[in-house]
Order: sequence, then C-alpha cells, then structure tokens
Amino acid sequence: MNAVISKRFAKKQQMQWSRRGAHLLLQTRTRTLDGSLQATFEHWYPGMMNDNDRDQSRAAA
Repeated sequence: MNAVISKRFAKKQQMQWSRRGAHLLLQTRTRTLDGSLQATFEHWYPGMMNDNDRDQSRAAA
C-alpha cells in the first residue's frame, strides 16, 4: 500500500492524489479489510442487501 501511495504522490505522475483523497481511500480500504464497510452502507441504505445474504435467505426458506 505504501508503494501505491508514494507513487501517486510523485510529482511526475500524471494523476496525483490529494492528501484528503488518499486519506479517504485508506479509510475505505481499512473498512473493507476489517469487514465494517458493508455495515456502514447498510446503515446509510437500510434496504441494501448483498447477493450472499439473499442467497442465504432463500436457502433457509
């Protein structure tokens, strides 16, 4: 991850990240890895349910 971030901050890179953009990306990546990103989206969008949950609900019925 450090290599990706340092490459994006390089001046010669065509597309650079802002500090805020890099921070938001790292927050998203961290929440993805620790499993809390889905719960955040479900809190924002209560009707959201991923395909795995739907499949499990159908299998249980």
